[in-house]
Amino acid sequence: LWQQTPDSPEQLATLPSLPLSEIGEMPEITKTIEEEISGAKLLYHPVKTDGVTYISLYFSLCDLTLDELSRLALLPALFGELPTKNYSVADLQREIKTYIGAVSYDLGVHSRDGVVDKCTPCLTVRVSVLDENIGKALELIEEVLLRTDLRSTDAIREIVLQEDEYAKQEAVMSGHSLAASAVGAHFSARGAVNEAIRGFSSIRYLRTLAKNFDGEVGALCDLLCRIQKNSLCRARLTASVTSSEPRKVDAIINALPEGVALADGAEYKTALPYKMGISVPAGITFAACGYHLSRMGVRADGARGVADKILSLDYLWNEVRVQGGAYGCFARYGRATGAFTFASYRDPNVAQTLKVYRATAEYLGNLSLSDADITRAVVGAIGDMDSYMLPGAKGSAAFSRWMSGESDAERQRVREQILSTRLADFHDFAPCLARALENAVPCVLGGADAEAVAMAEGWTKTRIL
Repeated sequence: LWQQTPDSPEQLATLPSLPLSEIGEMPEITKTIEEEISGAKLLYHPVKTDGVTYISLYFSLCDLTLDELSRLALLPALFGELPTKNYSVADLQREIKTYIGAVSYDLGVHSRDGVVDKCTPCLTVRVSVLDENIGKALELIEEVLLRTDLRSTDAIREIVLQEDEYAKQEAVMSGHSLAASAVGAHFSARGAVNEAIRGFSSIRYLRTLAKNFDGEVGALCDLLCRIQKNSLCRARLTASVTSSEPRKVDAIINALPEGVALADGAEYKTALPYKMGISVPAGITFAACGYHLSRMGVRADGARGVADKILSLDYLWNEVRVQGGAYGCFARYGRATGAFTFASYRDPNVAQTLKVYRATAEYLGNLSLSDADITRAVVGAIGDMDSYMLPGAKGSAAFSRWMSGESDAERQRVREQILSTRLADFHDFAPCLARALENAVPCVLGGADAEAVAMAEGWTKTRIL
């Protein structure tokens, strides 16, 4: 009764708020200057960095299958943790700590805006380094990439066991992310790759590797060495440099072999079941559901980013968190991908939560909000776009926009749509969302409750741990 009783105007007036007049009409622009060095693309992003240079290396992996990408998900954990031709692990780590501020290795995926059937998976290396140490830092990164001993099976075994334990914890602590990635895998090539490298598929392979290491490690090492030989080359490299003024990174580029270029993007389709229940030995449950609006011919619209704020902080908060007892629940609109996804976190009543998701369009169609309510949601959506970023993050965001082909004009269009959002935009979106929910992909993850839902609905049930 308390939850469903509207707050009084006096109570609402105590909430702090930001007027739209305080929000800039233009998005922040980070320039990207493109050139080519020895067959590799080099992007320079001029940003005030106060004596620090941020270098990112993106190597295309478009020639790999989804299964190979799932197995390759282990590679970032190996770099820097295995001996190289010229360094022991201890010596290598000491040199890195001396000359490099931070270094990370990751698998990621990029796609062009509006393109759902192709994407570009990448091996990414990110380095932040003081300007005076750039030369030494590039030498160390070259050593790690080209001369790491990827057949050090004893060391790999220890890392596999550690990563397998981390994966178990991830499945229990972040099941909403795994469920959402399983849903998103059916929307686009990008979603399929993201699931393969970060979702159920990669954890399943890691489990297999940990249980049968001696039988699996030979094929894994062959794949890793093939990537080291064929993929880490100039022809498949796009380098990104963020700094106050242009910095030379020719040394690392020229140290790489020339290699063979790949096409821009590859097609990927997931083999996961369309409706799936993932079983884990835990007493907590997560529920996700979603669909790809672009499949219905719906163009990207900034107002839907405001709608997901309204749904997350009002409807889903009340129905799933407060009344349903879940720790959290959200709706997310991926403007670049067209995906509209729901997910709950530590949810004791996933069957009811799925019903709540299906009723979302009806709620949106009957929504009644004051101008102040809409303004708060608009401010929240702009806040997501204008979140504070360190210089390196600005460069990464500029690179992502370059990869996606998102123009400054398109960013301006979306921003104007968000700032001009009205109640009628939510009502107009409701029928579109209703059609999407009729075909939505569901996924539940957890213990007995998740298994019961999957069995009752006739979904494919599979075990992850």
